[in-house]
Amino acid sequence: MMKLLSTVVCVLCLLGLLAWLLPAAQAESVHVSEGWFATISNCTSYDYEPGYNPETGEFQWTYLTYEGFMISPQYCLSTTTSVLEPVYLPHDPWLNTTSGVSIHMHDGWVDTVLDRVTASPASCVGDEMWYHVSFDWSTSWSDSPAAQYLTWELWAGTGSGWDVAWRVTPGAGYHQGHVDMDVPLTFIGSPGFALSFNPVPEPSTVLALLCGLGGLTLFSRRRRWN
Repeated sequence: MMKLLSTVVCVLCLLGLLAWLLPAAQAESVHVSEGWFATISNCTSYDYEPGYNPETGEFQWTYLTYEGFMISPQYCLSTTTSVLEPVYLPHDPWLNTTSGVSIHMHDGWVDTVLDRVTASPASCVGDEMWYHVSFDWSTSWSDSPAAQYLTWELWAGTGSGWDVAWRVTPGAGYHQGHVDMDVPLTFIGSPGFALSFNPVPEPSTVLALLCGLGGLTLFSRRRRWN
């Protein structure tokens, strides 16, 4: 009975691992259709950062607010392919900022690993002790493999590393949402949004993988105890 149960757990673990790895390995490119879009809008950043007080001759932490995205420099909004065309939403000509970014899709193929759009919101770069961000997102897609792979992400420095602070893979149809979150410690650079076509593992797949690995660990310990 124990051998049978051990075999079932092994199979579950392998199926979870394969379900996680195979989509990314199989999908080298997906077809994108004209008229699809994705947006990040109403983006506001709040930072605590060091500032010099000339009256006291000391540094003090200052609370600052940054609205939207900077129109320049050019690298603040970039794409790896002409199929994904990022454009700024209507902007303030005096401040040279915009409330958001819209990514328009043209008919063609995109690489699921290499192709992406990156956009940097207006924010401090480097020394702030605390970072908060709020924004709206939306996507509109027809039912296709591309809709399954589309991923919006917010990358930021968290502690001493650089990682995904927020992520959504909405799928086909029209979807929208609002995000209001803290991102602790952004010492190594300002945060940035990335739209790509890397599939995120489904919760059920991850659960199966974790259950299988946990079961294998438990059985290995029991065998040692016996």
